[in-house]
Amino acid sequence: MPHKVLIRGGTIYTFDPAHPVVTALYAEGGRIVAVGDEADLRLRFGRPDVEVLDLEGGAAVPGLTDSHVHLLGVGQRLARLDLSGARALAALLERVRAAAERTPPGKWIVGAGWDESRLHERRPPTRDELDRAAPNHPVLLVRVCTHAAVANSLALRLAGITEQTPDPPGGRIVRDGRGQPTGLLLEAARWQVERAVPPPTEDELVDMLRLAVREALAHGLVAVHTEDARYFGGWARVRRVYRRLWEDMRFPLRVLQLVSDSCLDEWQVDRAAASDEEPPWFRTGPVKLFADGSLGARTAHLREPYADDPGNRGVAVCDDEPLRDRVARAREAGLPVAVHAIGDAALEQVLRVLGDVPPRPGQRDRLIHLSLVAPDLLSRLAQLPVAADIQPVFAADDADWIVQRLGPQRLRWAYAWRSLLATGIPCAGGSDAPVASLDPLRGIHAAVVGGRTVAGAVPAPGETLDVETAFRLYAVGGAAVAGEEAERGTLSAGKRADLTVFRRDPLAAGRRDPDALLEARVAMTIVEGTVAFRDEALG
Repeated sequence: MPHKVLIRGGTIYTFDPAHPVVTALYAEGGRIVAVGDEADLRLRFGRPDVEVLDLEGGAAVPGLTDSHVHLLGVGQRLARLDLSGARALAALLERVRAAAERTPPGKWIVGAGWDESRLHERRPPTRDELDRAAPNHPVLLVRVCTHAAVANSLALRLAGITEQTPDPPGGRIVRDGRGQPTGLLLEAARWQVERAVPPPTEDELVDMLRLAVREALAHGLVAVHTEDARYFGGWARVRRVYRRLWEDMRFPLRVLQLVSDSCLDEWQVDRAAASDEEPPWFRTGPVKLFADGSLGARTAHLREPYADDPGNRGVAVCDDEPLRDRVARAREAGLPVAVHAIGDAALEQVLRVLGDVPPRPGQRDRLIHLSLVAPDLLSRLAQLPVAADIQPVFAADDADWIVQRLGPQRLRWAYAWRSLLATGIPCAGGSDAPVASLDPLRGIHAAVVGGRTVAGAVPAPGETLDVETAFRLYAVGGAAVAGEEAERGTLSAGKRADLTVFRRDPLAAGRRDPDALLEARVAMTIVEGTVAFRDEALG
């Protein structure tokens, strides 16, 4: 017998223009049969074999999606040394010292989350400072954006980095006036050290994934689009980890797994050799490529130099021809691409290449981040079969320094969410967790208010969104960019019964006071009509 459920007792925002707000929803076998007035649906479907889920005066929206996350990275971050709260170098270094005291000598100490813009000294720690904090341990501390890291002498030595080591392609080993590495590593140089860190075992990866899945469901997410294979041992290993966790706990989180370009050959071999179908809740996504770095690390590729670093225009990961070759390989494999492009020069390059190597009919490429979209690039975006994965939370997280990085002229083009939506291309909201908070409410709040802590609007006036449009980024948009709009994204008859339920109505509260969005609490996450998460603390 299919599971039958009547969800009632609150406000349900469907995001379906035919029935935008209802008071009840009825589903069978995981799919919505009807939405409408509670009294009517109780009369039609209120039978003894129907489970009743009471919203207790709360509000529900279509299940939220994070369109850009690194799910295993979220689990790893939960297991690693957390540096995100440090506001001074002394506090950061004290955490490293404490970790060294509880870690056997010679074992790696790996931390994440530091941000020099939030430190009193406005700079990262140096190799020498880390040497004093942990003289007997290799140390690698990854910046919040993941595009930079700092390492101590032992870590550099284990990675084979000396004063004679050349910068790797697409990266930089920062050096002092004597040519000695300072410990700061940008882009590809960071990975040169990361590769020296012993990788987690498969059992550890399963445990990390378990933590991350629970964290996602607790934040009201019913689906994530993630890229894990590049960082955690390749496609076959990551697919095996997901299958193991599925067999263990039947996790109710939809996963769209992007194929790292470095793993494309392996994906093709694995796909051809696999005797089983992809696990439930697990789909193959587009091929993930990089065009540049991050604004925080000054490695995003800009047309003009950084306002606070006049000799620097950032890092182009590769020239047009190598990028074109990587896109062509994805096309040959039958997959679209998803390209990380933060700076305007990076976006211009990507648009040029995608125009030369279009996807197959019916496919749509994805552009990730688009933090700086010059006006002339908007019309070019609209002419291509692309979707945008945007991270509104970046405007809040970058607010302390973005004016200095870009200057007032380019600031008008930063975080151009309303302009992107006006092009008509599908836009979805994501977090880039663990780079930023996994909580979609932080992204929704930032989309409504921008980075208003700074004098001078971030984003530009007119680019912020109303509350419902911001929520739609994470519901309707999250489904659309994955090509799943026929299955979910709105609460309509025939679609999956996926809902995110809040204890209070965040849309009504957010219209009165946008800061109320940060106080909203997820009461339940419902996937195919079944409660996947319930906050017992809410009573």
